[in-house]
Amino acid sequence: MRLVTFNILGGRTQHDDEVDVTVLQRAIADLDPDVLALQEVDHLLQRSGHADLTALAVTG
Repeated sequence: MRLVTFNILGGRTQHDDEVDVTVLQRAIADLDPDVLALQEVDHLLQRSGHADLTALAVTG
């Protein structure tokens, strides 16, 4: 079983501080977790493009 804890920084990338949900989804897919614990998750906030980052994390 793979347990992953991931501070997603509100969906922002570290190199340019922009929200790119495809980067987030690809990172989670690459980790291939059985259990995923997320911190600093935005939900419908302006800074993350009003995205539901939890939903995007599990559907990516």
